[in-house]
Amino acid sequence: MKFDSTYRGEFTGDIAVRCPKCQSHGRLFPGPERGNVFASYRMVCGACGHNREWLPDAKTGGLSCPGTGPDLRGFGLSLWFQTPCHGEILWAYNLAHIDFLETFIGAFLRERRRDEKTGWANSSLQSRLPPWMLKAGNRTDVLAGLQRLREMSAESGRP
Repeated sequence: MKFDSTYRGEFTGDIAVRCPKCQSHGRLFPGPERGNVFASYRMVCGACGHNREWLPDAKTGGLSCPGTGPDLRGFGLSLWFQTPCHGEILWAYNLAHIDFLETFIGAFLRERRRDEKTGWANSSLQSRLPPWMLKAGNRTDVLAGLQRLREMSAESGRP
């Protein structure tokens, strides 16, 4: 299967997070963009109503995408979708991210297409996935972990 270049920022428009107040399923949304950075971010919890806004840094005039990993650097928030998998933490920003990972990890042939604008994009999400996720011997475990993440959405009753 051939894959076009996909970038992490494509999944950071609506991030499922754990509310720091009640530990329920909250959501982190970016505000309007200024150039290539977001003007602000807002976290909202539908369970307890807790919300918080992050305003741009005075030096940069904006906020970059939240960092990678189960904890969002600079926000003090943890991702909702995370589970132990093969001695690591498997995580995703949202259901669209889980869909992408299931398709990519589940493919037996992972051919990449050259991006017409940028060439071979080493910054693509496909090229940045950790080696343990990409090993054929781990495919079954990783796909089972992604299924556990998907079930977390059904349990919370929210996307």
